[in-house]
Order: sequence, then C-alpha cells, then structure tokens
Amino acid sequence: MINVDLSTQNIFDSLKSDYTASSSNYYNKYAIAAEGLVLQLTASYSFNNFRNKQRGRADDASFKGGDAFKLIQQALNAQNLDIIMPY
Repeated sequence: MINVDLSTQNIFDSLKSDYTASSSNYYNKYAIAAEGLVLQLTASYSFNNFRNKQRGRADDASFKGGDAFKLIQQALNAQNLDIIMPY
C-alpha cells in the first residue's frame, strides 16, 4: 500500500508573530516571520497488509494481572470496597 500526503503551511504568507517583554531594567521585542509558502510531500510504502486485531491498551492484561493491582484489590476486598476500572 502506498500513502502520499501533501501538507501546506503559511498559504497566505501571514505567519507573523510579535513578542514584547519589558521591565524597569530592560526591554525586549521579538518579531518572527516566515517568508513564503511551505509545501511538504511525504510518501510511504507498506510491504504487507498487517493489522493488529487486538483492541484496547497493549498493556491492559499485564496491568490488571500485576502484583501491585492484586495487593490493592485484596486490601479493598478486605474492607468490602471495589475498584471500578474505566473503559
């Protein structure tokens, strides 16, 4: 599979920024301007059509089965509390 992306920046030549910082002891003024249009062309090629069929977090199983999680769950169960995991 071939993917081709084209992106543009500063289409209207309007990328300008001014910044001023001052105090009783100093005065700084910065003026930043990009000149002209920027075009970026990116192409990529995928050698195979592999798709990961697993859904959810990659570390979901190890997180729920971790020792720290089990210890917390045991402590909460001893006090008749429960952990609610958002999905």
